[in-house]
Amino acid sequence: LKPIEVAILKLVAANESKGLYTKTGLDKVKAFTGDPETDVTKWSVKNAVTRLKSLELIYSPERGKLEIENHDFRDYI
Repeated sequence: LKPIEVAILKLVAANESKGLYTKTGLDKVKAFTGDPETDVTKWSVKNAVTRLKSLELIYSPERGKLEIENHDFRDYI
């Protein structure tokens, strides 16, 4: 997984994924990548979320909410 995808997984596991596309959310994702040089945009977050969904690691039970597919995996993260 790419650093941005790992960051999003960690945020989702910690129930911190609300508002990922806002300035605050983008800043959180950037902080969780551990690399201040990482370019985090709405588009890069959207692509990462789409990829994580296609890998069946996360899902969206309702608009604006993301959750980890497997609860054991969530606990591991």
